[in-house]
Amino acid sequence: MSGLRRGWWLLLLGLLLGLTASVVTDASEWGALRRAESYRASGDFPAAERSYDDALRAAPDDPTPALRLADLYRQWGRPRQVLAMLDEAQRRGATADETLPLRLRTLAQLGAWDEVLQFASRGNDALALSLLTQAHLHRGECGAAADAVARWRAVAPDDAEAQRAWRDLHRPPQALAEGKALLREQRWGLAYCVLAQAVVDQPAAATAHAWYGESAARLGLSEVAQRQFRAATRLAPGEPLGWLLWGTESLRQGDWEAARIALLRAQRLDPANPAPCLALAEVKAGQGRYSEVNLWIDAALERAPADPAVWKAAARFYLERNLRLPPYPLKAALGAVRLSPDDAESHTLLGWAYLLAGDLPAARAALDDALALAPDDAEALALRERVGR
Repeated sequence: MSGLRRGWWLLLLGLLLGLTASVVTDASEWGALRRAESYRASGDFPAAERSYDDALRAAPDDPTPALRLADLYRQWGRPRQVLAMLDEAQRRGATADETLPLRLRTLAQLGAWDEVLQFASRGNDALALSLLTQAHLHRGECGAAADAVARWRAVAPDDAEAQRAWRDLHRPPQALAEGKALLREQRWGLAYCVLAQAVVDQPAAATAHAWYGESAARLGLSEVAQRQFRAATRLAPGEPLGWLLWGTESLRQGDWEAARIALLRAQRLDPANPAPCLALAEVKAGQGRYSEVNLWIDAALERAPADPAVWKAAARFYLERNLRLPPYPLKAALGAVRLSPDDAESHTLLGWAYLLAGDLPAARAALDDALALAPDDAEALALRERVGR
């Protein structure tokens, strides 16, 4: 099927599925929409965008072009433009119900949980209730999340996610173990509520307080986090976990001195762990003490000579700051490639390090290696474009 015929078919399918809000009657609007769908089917999103804009101008009161352009922006990965087009579609007469599913998904993608809560409260289907649950979880509102998940489970009894969330929010028997599993999955809100129960179940367990504090920190609940880290380190002052998590949270907050004290304590208690060393390098950079940075990066790599993740983290430390302190970042990037030669990210970091050093041929070769391993990697593609031919 030719691109033109595919475009016609996609537009017709959209109309039949109710994706448009009205019948297109203006010939110029129809032609622009037809071209837009054809460009979109061929993957030429900029040309599709221009044609949708033509349709918007040709029919200033029709919501159809705005709805279709919003969906293009969804596919294109431009969430803020999605929201702008949904607003435009409603201004042109689209109903709130027509725009709600895409609006909710986009707001969740942006992490705009207050707005998700506002809009999801209007719906009663599985999507709205699942995102309503997530919004309450991200705000640390465990009781409201439990109420929302009960409604979600009633609407979608076969949904595995609804079932798990319901179990986790209703006193899981192994709250600490489940909370740690949720942290590994980066499900911060659900972990927060489960670990709150773990602290109730085991009030003298320093580990429960430490991980509860970490979940609170990930939600931006800094006061709760600080309180839990204090409890963890008071209950077990000789254990490194509480000090490490407390120091890392202080680092995120830009409290360099508090971070330094906690991380040095963690490093002394767990001298073989590279994590405090990497974090202390960040503290030194934050304090502007760059002459001490390499010492802590050296210490981290000495503790993890065969772990490519640590070598990649060390390389990123310099590259994301546009910082050259020889032999870094090149030493760390070369080490990452040596340890994981089939890992595209390692080659990307090596290319970036060569680019920072001004060695364009070497950067080009490393980035080509990265793209051979992962042709669609956005970071490698962007760096390769900077290097040029």
